[in-house]
Formats: sequence, C-alpha cells, structure tokens
Amino acid sequence: MPGDCIVPGCTRQAAQRKGGLCELHAWRRQHGIPDEQPVQDRLPPFARVVESCIQLSDVDSEDDAAWHLAIERLKKSLQRWWIKELAPPAVVAADPREEADKEVGR
Repeated sequence: MPGDCIVPGCTRQAAQRKGGLCELHAWRRQHGIPDEQPVQDRLPPFARVVESCIQLSDVDSEDDAAWHLAIERLKKSLQRWWIKELAPPAVVAADPREEADKEVGR
C-alpha cells in the first residue's frame, strides 16, 4: 500500500505506479507545472467571494491591469455564488449565458 506523496509538505496519498507521487503532483509533473506552486483547493462559492475581496484589497493601487483583473475575479465569484446559493430555480433555468452559447453553437 502506498504511503504519502514524496513532495515535501504534501500529505496526499501516493498513487500506485506514479513513482511515489500523488495524483495531483504526478499530473503537474506530466504537464510541466512546478511542485512548489501552491495547491488551489476547491472552495465553496462564498469562500471564493471572500478570497476575491481580499485579493482586491491587496492589489497595488498603481497597477491598473492587476486591479481590473481582481475586479473581474470578484465579479465572476459573485456570479457563481449567486447562481449556486441565492438564485431562485426559475432564474437559474433561464440563464442568459446558455442562450448565448446556443446562438454561437457551443
């Protein structure tokens, strides 16, 4: 039975036939992503909104591009939170993005 992943600080279970790596780190090595890059855990929608607000408050006031990126992240996290947690079922069913995707042919 495999133990923990061999990457320092990783407590995930090592996968079989992955050379002592967990699935995440095996995938990262296969795709050329450094092991040191922090793992982005899946957060609930509201936690993502809070994280986006914190990132926006940490943006350098002189960096317009970073500020606009942080605003867009906050908007997207608010949309996802609203759809997942707050929207009535009828509103979610009539999501305008689905109609736009149909028009484009996606």
